[in-house]
Amino acid sequence: MHFDLKPDNILLGKNMEPKIADFGSSKLFGEENTTKTMSVVGTLGYWPPEYIKHQITSREFDIFSLGVIIVKIMTGHEGYNSTVDLTTRKAVRLVHENWKKKLIETVSKKSVEAYCNQVKRCIEMALHCLKPNRQERPTIQEIVSSLNETEAMIGDQGIENEQPNQDNGDQSTFHSDINNVTIDSWPSSGHGEATSILDRPAVMSLGLLKEMTDNFSEARLLGQGVYGSVYQGVHKDGQVIALKKFRSVQGIDDKAFQVEMASLVRFRHPNILQIVGYCNEIEFHPVTHKGQLVFSEERHKVMCFEYLRSGSLEQYISPGNTSETTACSIIN
Repeated sequence: MHFDLKPDNILLGKNMEPKIADFGSSKLFGEENTTKTMSVVGTLGYWPPEYIKHQITSREFDIFSLGVIIVKIMTGHEGYNSTVDLTTRKAVRLVHENWKKKLIETVSKKSVEAYCNQVKRCIEMALHCLKPNRQERPTIQEIVSSLNETEAMIGDQGIENEQPNQDNGDQSTFHSDINNVTIDSWPSSGHGEATSILDRPAVMSLGLLKEMTDNFSEARLLGQGVYGSVYQGVHKDGQVIALKKFRSVQGIDDKAFQVEMASLVRFRHPNILQIVGYCNEIEFHPVTHKGQLVFSEERHKVMCFEYLRSGSLEQYISPGNTSETTACSIIN
């Protein structure tokens, strides 16, 4: 289980395919289905009621978070509270009416009804995910099956996948196809042969990462999270990667780094952000202590990922964006 699903942690590829990121809070469930924790996981606003009241984490935790995300995709942040406060019937009707108005402006008349049915199914499923009683929430298999049925309905009606009119201009000044990067581009990982960097994470030196990020400068900062900061790294050959630099907090960064590494190495999936390399180095700094020159140590933990220039889902549903327009291409 991820335990921190939110729009900030869902990145989008060039064709708007989602890639889940930030597995620092993840946990692998075995036979047990629930556990009680005193440590904070996830993000306020995406917590289910059983976690808020009793600190219970379970398989249904992520399902609740997913429900929040889908509602926000379909209503925007500002429309979320007013939607979930309504009865299910009223909420579905309101969302359906808002989307129908927007779809009439952006897709063909032939497609409107089919997409409206898809909208209704999406919001119904999202509200089902938000059930206060976690036992009443759907499983991920039920969610996928339900959404696949809406795709089949559209296919049966012979409707092609349409995208709303929007600017698809490429504003990136760097090459961002990480699939072309090989181990040869980075310091030797000790394995010898040149293999696609996506086949296994490469060991990357701190010196190289500093060079790629201008010493982790503010100009290269992409964002900040609970466990660290994310930078854009540009190799001398123009290749671009995203670097997550963990904060130097003893114990906290160690656990998050280890958990995320273990999760990403264990699981490979097209919708999980791919790790391409990592760095775990100690840097020594000369300092004066009681009149003597001593060396303090600083451990640098960095994880390197494929770079997705479309950004995160958050920027498409944040205030200022027209949710229905941008979300059409996400849901489709």
